[in-house]
Amino acid sequence: DAGQRAEAEHALAPFASLDRVPHLQFLLECPTAPSLCQYFACCTLTPLVTRHWAQLPAGAHLELRKVTLGLLQQRAQDLEARVLDQAIRLLSRLTKLGWLEHEAFACLPAEVMGSGVFDGAPQVVAMGLQLLRTLVVEMNGNEGQLPPTHQHRVREAFRDKVLLVIFQMALKTLTARAADGPAVVAQALALARHCLYFHFAGIHDDDPGAEDGTSYLPRSWHGVITHYDTMQLFWDLYLSAPACSLFLSYEEYHQWLQHLV
Repeated sequence: DAGQRAEAEHALAPFASLDRVPHLQFLLECPTAPSLCQYFACCTLTPLVTRHWAQLPAGAHLELRKVTLGLLQQRAQDLEARVLDQAIRLLSRLTKLGWLEHEAFACLPAEVMGSGVFDGAPQVVAMGLQLLRTLVVEMNGNEGQLPPTHQHRVREAFRDKVLLVIFQMALKTLTARAADGPAVVAQALALARHCLYFHFAGIHDDDPGAEDGTSYLPRSWHGVITHYDTMQLFWDLYLSAPACSLFLSYEEYHQWLQHLV
């Protein structure tokens, strides 16, 4: 009902202010909070911290990171899909905004890959892959509304420090966990694809740019990309699976085929 929706939006509007951040944070910390409330908290906090990051004290940045990461570490398997998606999106935005501010934010990829997530149940592995994929997409875009120079510094630092390691984790998962089912394989393929589609333009002196749709990978990636095992892995996956079953959508399947060719 449009009237009820408008009434609800009017009642919740006051929460989209800086002084309500502690209340929203409490909803993420509270183990008995209804899933709808946690979904609302994540959806409200993401644009709120994006617009007012500079107005929040540094301690609040780290506390929000701690609470959001704790929610995912302790309750990820119990969260509704929509809450999980928004919590991962919030953590990725926090990580991007704080990447150059405190080393704790830059440690997230290493924390995820070194926490045993990729040795867990298929559902946990898929969640870890989704988190890394969302982080790669976040770092490559500019939804965080950062100034262009700052955005470039964050993207470059992320690319040079962890992107290749994340890509290698995608390859490792495809090799070791392919038997876990299409959800894990689809997430791993999506992660690999977003790593390859990262903004690499300008890394070579003779780089003409990305206008022609070509991926200009760093020279440090060549050994991994051109290795026989890497190409054979993707080729075997393509031959062994029904069309589109390994991808999150037909569009991703079509794009991957074009990239492979």
